[in-house]
Amino acid sequence: MKTKKTTEHFLPESSIGCQKKIVSISFGPKQCGKKVYIQAGLHADEAPGYLVATMLLEFLEQADARGDILGEIIVVPVANPIGLSQWSGDTIQGRFDCFDNINFNRN
Repeated sequence: MKTKKTTEHFLPESSIGCQKKIVSISFGPKQCGKKVYIQAGLHADEAPGYLVATMLLEFLEQADARGDILGEIIVVPVANPIGLSQWSGDTIQGRFDCFDNINFNRN
């Protein structure tokens, strides 16, 4: 029995026509009392978590198809879409304030 559910959580628009969202993917029964929450990319410029979360989702989909998931598992593969969209050259800045040069990850 497949239990995978994808939910989109829309963030307030920063400007007209610029909508960002956080996507959460959940597996397993919600009523069992056991829950695991995993998120990647809170600091946006720390890329390995994106890869791990994506690979984890593949494993969870296989486990879900077999009925092996006994508790609720929620995965947020990109926890900071605003920071992920801020690039300078070929480097992710990770939630950088262009007005005062403050990186929100550090300050």
